[in-house]
Amino acid sequence: MIVETKDDQEVYDGHVLPATESDITETRDWIFDWHEEYIHPNRNILSLKVHGDPNVQALMSYVVDEGFILMELLESAPSNHSQQSALKVTPTLLAAASVISFDYGFDGYTAIHIKYHPSVISQYQQYGAEIIRPDRMALSTIASTRLIQLYFTKGER
Repeated sequence: MIVETKDDQEVYDGHVLPATESDITETRDWIFDWHEEYIHPNRNILSLKVHGDPNVQALMSYVVDEGFILMELLESAPSNHSQQSALKVTPTLLAAASVISFDYGFDGYTAIHIKYHPSVISQYQQYGAEIIRPDRMALSTIASTRLIQLYFTKGER
């Protein structure tokens, strides 16, 4: 799985796995309460890490809904917030959610719970998401397929 820097100058090998309790303890200084997400009975949390670095770079929570995956939260580690050389985690996690959707037989359909704000909307639109209601955007089969092609290496899926 590919993880790029925000300035597109470097690319790292990454991996997305179910978050562990140890991953959650790293999030004390994060915006969202990941412990609450972690103990929520219907939520699944994925952790993004890059090879050679044990630190969590981002977390994503999702639920398996009827016919699609619903991304509830996505948050980048504070270390990835400012500098241009920080990691661009959104497309990698969208690609991971897309794979999960295909694995469940949902044809890549992935809904994203959003805060309705122009910067949030444009962030997801650049990866192919479309607004379907004020608090929700969605990836189609085509958009999900494209993300998987871009962010997963051959044979990785």
